[in-house]
Amino acid sequence: MAFILATISIISSIFFATMLEFKPGILCWIQIVLMLTLLICTGLLNKYESKWTTRVSLVVSVMGTSVSIYHLLKQKLNETAVPSQCIIGKSVCSEEYINLFGFISIPALALLSFLLITFLLIPQREN
Repeated sequence: MAFILATISIISSIFFATMLEFKPGILCWIQIVLMLTLLICTGLLNKYESKWTTRVSLVVSVMGTSVSIYHLLKQKLNETAVPSQCIIGKSVCSEEYINLFGFISIPALALLSFLLITFLLIPQREN
């Protein structure tokens, strides 16, 4: 199931970037790289079921969750509250391309994916 979530997340990010022409910022790229790593690790986990791939997947998922929380705070709070240099070309990390129901943005969707994957991987860690 974690593999399917990672696959859907990557397909969504490709759709946002190519079809809707959203320009990802540096934090978006970090989240994409972490999700790609999760896609590979969970794919290996499905094939080999080793403790090593479970641990790596869990660590990468927690890292992605952390980056997503930071990105969401940066987007929702003002620029001075969460300082960083976050510009690639004309894309700024505080820019909201989508805003569903007033709080669901792309970083919120990434956070949801990383959290779900983390919770799906925790029981596998104990096996």
